[in-house]
Amino acid sequence: MSKAKSLPVWELAQRIVAAKTREEKQAIAALCEPRYLQLLRNAVKALVAKQRAAKPPKPVPDCFVRIKTKLKQAAQVNHGKTRTTNI
Repeated sequence: MSKAKSLPVWELAQRIVAAKTREEKQAIAALCEPRYLQLLRNAVKALVAKQRAAKPPKPVPDCFVRIKTKLKQAAQVNHGKTRTTNI
């Protein structure tokens, strides 16, 4: 029995999340016993979800904010209706 096989599921999950390529991830997952594969999948999903939640939102460009504000104001002036022509 190799040293990696005796690692806990959460340790394997952390290694899978840290792995760069798909082949690395598959090789690490192959070290897990078949009866613990579902636990490993759930642990990886939980770690990935935690990582995604920790990322700050991307900053919005100023031009996007200006255009969005202009469109909101135009919609308020037109009572929510869009105009296709300038009459």
